[in-house]
Amino acid sequence: MVDQINQAIDVVIPCKNNKLNNKTKNENDERITVLFEGNDRRRPLYEITGMQYFDSIQKQLQTKNRILLPTYNTNAYYSCEIIEMQQKISEHMTRTNAYRFIMDINETNQPLLDELLLENDKLIATTLNNLFHTQCITYSQWQQMIFHRSKSEFDLLYFLPDTRQENIPFHPMILDRHPLTMNIARFITQLIQPLYDHVTSTTTFHNSADVLDAVEDYVRRDLLKSNTLFANIHIHDLTTSIPLEILYDTLQRFLIEFNSNGQMQNIKIPTILYMVRLCLEPRYVIYDNKFY
Repeated sequence: MVDQINQAIDVVIPCKNNKLNNKTKNENDERITVLFEGNDRRRPLYEITGMQYFDSIQKQLQTKNRILLPTYNTNAYYSCEIIEMQQKISEHMTRTNAYRFIMDINETNQPLLDELLLENDKLIATTLNNLFHTQCITYSQWQQMIFHRSKSEFDLLYFLPDTRQENIPFHPMILDRHPLTMNIARFITQLIQPLYDHVTSTTTFHNSADVLDAVEDYVRRDLLKSNTLFANIHIHDLTTSIPLEILYDTLQRFLIEFNSNGQMQNIKIPTILYMVRLCLEPRYVIYDNKFY
């Protein structure tokens, strides 16, 4: 069946707990089957009949210069030619100009990378120590961010296909491998998330039931008309197209407007913004054995 795949396809795998699909397989069972042949508007849809077959199917596709990847923000998979993925990622990096190539990674320059990583660790640790000693954060807060057991490494950049969009762009993702910045990011998220959830509670849909409730409320207020349009808005390259200074300014306005006492858990807004900068600047990543 894999030999017959010669175009981009969507792939699904049955739920692990689906009893209908947990019956014993024999060697003659198809490991990948066609659910939908595809047409001018939709790609073919295939099903890998069990998760235990995923690795072997992936390897078979690789021998045909194809990849099989999980997709961005869905539970499905996507397969296309490797050259398609490479071209789209290259186009993304060129168009957004969000990544500056620094060097190839090899045995010769590895000591330089190790030194840079060590300097980055020292900078973050020193900054957290200064925030504690100047009473900008408490000992408990400092401890939550400074303590870690894992080894620091530079973050990894990778890309996932967004099959919800036309032309299937590849969305950049970051695998965090730096424990200090991960600790700070986790702390800031726990700090700000309750305020954000409260402010956006009336305009955020957490599940499909929320959508139905909103539509019913729209009907009750006699706002749903025969010419009412439902729109889906997608912001391309959101994570790379907005300058950091604009993000900082927006976050500052949000915290000032919706937090009347100017602090959260006794941490003042300027300190919160400073810690956000500590997470995002400088941001080094590794992609395809290259350092950015």
